[in-house]
Order: sequence, then structure tokens, then C-alpha cells
Amino acid sequence: MSQKIDSDFLPDYDYALRARTTRFAHILTLGVCAFCFIFLIWAHFAKLDEAVVPHALRHMAAVGVAWLGYAVALYLRRDALSGADTLGSISLALSLASALLLALGGWLGGRLVYTFGAGVDAVRR
Repeated sequence: MSQKIDSDFLPDYDYALRARTTRFAHILTLGVCAFCFIFLIWAHFAKLDEAVVPHALRHMAAVGVAWLGYAVALYLRRDALSGADTLGSISLALSLASALLLALGGWLGGRLVYTFGAGVDAVRR
């Protein structure tokens, strides 16, 4: 049986936890973390030239930390997903830092492809 919650006297965070309105944020955060973990396992088996590996690790670290930052920011915004009208400054700062890290990861990835030729197959004619 479910009980009706008298929400007039509950703090916002307690009401949100009891109402289970943040299930989407939890599932999405766990999905992003699982994606990062699976991607790291896949990247372990990638075939790269030994000279490229340190550059590839920097690229993967920047992108992985950026996605992890986005996941944590989403988790911190879980009340906003259920209708709260305020966003925390920590969540916004984490999203901005993640965007900068993702831009750095994109630049490092472009450098991997265009400078070192990683992931490019030779064209046969």
C-alpha cells in the first residue's frame, strides 16, 4: 500500500527522495558511468602505434573526465529534473568545466588523426 506524503512540512530534498522523481537522473548517470567504463575496456584492446599511445591516453582521459563531470552535474541537478526552479552553482561550474574538457579532448582527438594518422586506414588503389 502506498501512503500519501504530507509534503507541506518536508524539506525539498526529502520530498524528492520520497517521491522518487529522480529515477531518470539516476538511470542516466549510471548509464554514462557504464558507457565510460565499457569504452575504457574497448580502448584497451585498440591497436595503436607505441608512439601514439601517450597522446591517445591524454585524449581518452580528457573525454572520460568530461563525461564523468557531465554525469555528476546531472546527478547534482536531479531536483531540477523534477520541477525545482533553481540550479546549483557547483553544477553549472562542473558543466562548464566539462565542456572545456570535451573541447580539449576534441582537439587532442583531431591531433591524433591528422598528425599521427590514428584510426586512418591506408587507401588501396
